[in-house]
Amino acid sequence: MTTVEWKRSKIYQNIFDDEFMMETFGTLRPDISTRTAHFFQLWMDWRPRRLVLSKTTRHTDVKRFLTNMGLRDLREFQLRNNEIRFCSAEDMAMATLNGLRDVI
Repeated sequence: MTTVEWKRSKIYQNIFDDEFMMETFGTLRPDISTRTAHFFQLWMDWRPRRLVLSKTTRHTDVKRFLTNMGLRDLREFQLRNNEIRFCSAEDMAMATLNGLRDVI
């Protein structure tokens, strides 16, 4: 009988490092429903700190702007449909002061 060793991709590890996975989920390989439920709950919790984007806004530009500021996708902000939501009011304020309105 052979054993299969699962490895996470480098991209996945950059987004979700081991420390984050263990702290958040208690395992390095949570199932997809657990991850989805976690990030959806964050999305709902962050609703008071949201900005509505124009229909012409390119998500890649917004994501690049925020990651260049040092914010981490899914941890400090989430971008879906025509909204961006922030984990904290401070992150939202810093993004706005740094010119987010020019990007959106």
